[in-house]
Amino acid sequence: MTIADQIKFLAGYIRTIENVYVNEPGNQPSDRLVMVLKIFRHDLRRRAANKPCTLDWLETLKTGVRESVSIVENLYELESEAMSKWSLGKQAQNAQQGLAGILLALINDLAGVIHEIEKLYPELTAQFDRERIRWHMMKQAADEADRIE
Repeated sequence: MTIADQIKFLAGYIRTIENVYVNEPGNQPSDRLVMVLKIFRHDLRRRAANKPCTLDWLETLKTGVRESVSIVENLYELESEAMSKWSLGKQAQNAQQGLAGILLALINDLAGVIHEIEKLYPELTAQFDRERIRWHMMKQAADEADRIE
């Protein structure tokens, strides 16, 4: 699929989600999903136009990846029956699995972009590493707090 096709697909997918939840303003799961998809669409447009990535945009990409991870984890937690016996690479059997597949592909794509951009700033490698460590520590603490409750 070309970048132009991916952009068109995302635009349609975003419109569909927004139309489905139009009467539910503040629907947090759909708002988060739309935000992530818009970040990805914007980055595809940036790449198609051969525009460089700024450090500010890098932070936005990282937010998109983190939100995507959170949404996929929520799918597995809240839709455990629908998500059972499915993993990346398997054919989706329902909407939840299809959404997880899209988000996991997005995570993989953006993680690659993030890695490539970080390589452009070797002087910031230690900062990027510390940031990743802090995020993983925060994530582990949040997961542990969920288990305790």
